[in-house]
Amino acid sequence: MILNKERDTIMPHSQNGSDGSGPAESRGNTRSRPLHSALHPMEGKMKSVILYVHDDNGMESRMQAALDIARADNGHIECVTCKPLTALMLTDPFGATFMVPEAIQAVDEAAERASNLIEKRMAREDVSWSLVEGDGDPAEILANRGRLADLIILSFNHDNDADAAMSQSLVGDVALAAPVPVLAVPGDGRPLALTGTCAILWNGSKEAANAIRAAVPLLKQAASVHLVTITDEAQEFAALDAASYLSRHGIKAEIIAAEKKDGTVMEGLTNAIDQCEAGWIVMGAYSRGPLREWLFGGVTHDILSRTRIPLFIAH
Repeated sequence: MILNKERDTIMPHSQNGSDGSGPAESRGNTRSRPLHSALHPMEGKMKSVILYVHDDNGMESRMQAALDIARADNGHIECVTCKPLTALMLTDPFGATFMVPEAIQAVDEAAERASNLIEKRMAREDVSWSLVEGDGDPAEILANRGRLADLIILSFNHDNDADAAMSQSLVGDVALAAPVPVLAVPGDGRPLALTGTCAILWNGSKEAANAIRAAVPLLKQAASVHLVTITDEAQEFAALDAASYLSRHGIKAEIIAAEKKDGTVMEGLTNAIDQCEAGWIVMGAYSRGPLREWLFGGVTHDILSRTRIPLFIAH
């Protein structure tokens, strides 16, 4: 549930009204701040990138990934902060809900700090950017903002604590709900290296196909691309079909036919990823049914919880 509408801080270059006579009238609870642009637009497909802004140990990794992609395609970064006020709701013995004022103040102050920090940081960068401030559940806000975006950038961690679990859960929630792919970069692993080697995890599913199509603009920058598939899994579309599709976009992909190791798909995939020295992974996102859509299923969850390289995920 979103308590208030997101405060979209984008505004036109001109602050005059439509007739040019004076300042345009402010509507609703929108707080406008200028859109910053340092480069002229050029041809590309990852033009609108959403960056989740939150004070955690994955922020710098997310930031660098967003800057790399925006610069490569002369794109725009929409920085999104979220105030998860709904998580602060408590219920008394009579069923009434309330929020502790001190907790609300702490969330407000944290969001304001995040907004101020990102503004100062982005002002020094040579990319087009804007700031959106949302009140509500981060997964819901990010998925909704994804309706008019090309990519959402998140991060995940592997520490055995609540923050790591929340970061992985957020990646899963957004990937399954958003209409655009998610790039999840590890806060405690390798940075994004688009020009390195990419491993595509292929099983012939529609989710894997969606991931490949969405990743084409980034795959064109990779030095090498490998299609990793498990040999004894039945597939509606073979890896050769995926390789043919990529070749039509000028992307040469080598097929790696991996075998299950110790009887598990995950071990076979891990071996193949290590073999090709992948710097980032493209894969489909799969849920375990409508009652558990918040949780990745099977291999998708295992990859997220065990790898320390960036993941490009599409549902």
